[in-house]
Amino acid sequence: MDQEIARIYALHEVGPVADQVAKNYLLQDYHGKLTEETRRRQRTDLAHFEAYLLQVSVQVADPLYLQLAGWAGMSWGIVEGFKRAHLAAGFAIGTVNVRLATVKAYCTLAHQAGILDEPTHRLIAGVKAISRRVGRNLDETREITRRSTKKAEALVLSQAHVQALKAHLRADTSYIGRRDLLLLCLLVDHGLRCGEVVGLRVAGLDLAAGIFTVYRHKVDKFQTHLMTGETLQAARRYIQEARPQGPFLFGGFTPGQPLTTRGINKRVGELGRLVGIERLSPHDLRHTWATRATRNGTPLERLRQAGGWAGLSMPLRYIEESAIANEGVIL
Repeated sequence: MDQEIARIYALHEVGPVADQVAKNYLLQDYHGKLTEETRRRQRTDLAHFEAYLLQVSVQVADPLYLQLAGWAGMSWGIVEGFKRAHLAAGFAIGTVNVRLATVKAYCTLAHQAGILDEPTHRLIAGVKAISRRVGRNLDETREITRRSTKKAEALVLSQAHVQALKAHLRADTSYIGRRDLLLLCLLVDHGLRCGEVVGLRVAGLDLAAGIFTVYRHKVDKFQTHLMTGETLQAARRYIQEARPQGPFLFGGFTPGQPLTTRGINKRVGELGRLVGIERLSPHDLRHTWATRATRNGTPLERLRQAGGWAGLSMPLRYIEESAIANEGVIL
C-alpha cells in the first residue's frame, strides 16, 4: 500500500509564509478593535491619501486600508506633503489632523509588520499635527475654501439653548419626539459618544433603579450611569409609552438593527436648527456636557471616569478651556 509522505519544509521556506500570514492578522486585529464609525472614517481618510499619491504620480496596487504591503516605500516626506497639500486645499485643521493621524497609525502597523524600518517610522512619527494656535494663525493667512463639514471648533450650547430644546421635545408627544428627548438627554446630560448611543439596548436601562449600562469603546468596558432626573423622565416616557421595538434602544430602519451614527448625526443637526443653531453635532453636545460639568466644579478624575476617557489629557482640556481667566484676582 502506498503511503503518503509528508514533505518536511526547511525553516527558511516556512518563515516568509508565516510572516505574511502574521501581517494579515495584524491588520485584522487592528480593524477588529475599531468601531464601525472609525473604520468608515479611516477608509475615507486613506481614500484621500491615495488620491494625493495619484496627484504626485504614485499609484498603489491595493487599497491601503486592506493591505499593509502597499505601505512599502512610504517616507516622512510623502506624509508631510500630504499634510501640506490638505492645508493648501482648504481643509479644516481638524480634518487635516485626523487624516494625518490615520496615515501615521497605518505606518506604525507597517513598521510592526517589518515593512517600514525603524529610522523611516521614527521620521514619519515626527510629522506633527497642527496645534490650535498654529491653526488659528494659518486660518488668518490662508484662503479657506473649506472642503469638509468638520467644524474648526466644537460648539458649547448655553443652558438656555439646552432647555429650549428639551422644552420643544417635551411638547412633542409623537414617537419621534419622545425618542429625541431621550437621545438629547443621553448626549447632553451624560456626555455619551455617538457610537456609544448606537449600542444602547432597552435591556440596559433599569427604570426602577434609575440607571443604565453603556459600553465605552475607548476604554473597552461597560459602565453603569445614574440617570439625571430629566433623563429618567424621558426614558420612562419613551420606553413605557412609545414602546420601542427590537433590542436596541434606538432602532433603525432595518428591523433588529440600531439607528446608525449617521442617522444620529443627521437628527441632532435637525434638532439644532429648531433653536437656530446650524450644524449642531453629537460631539458638540458631549463638549457641552464636559464644559458644564467642569464649570460646576466636577473633579478631574470624576470627569475622566464619567466621560469614558483612558487618560487625563482630554478632561484637562475642558478644565483649561472653562477656567475664568481673572478668577481670584483682587483689585
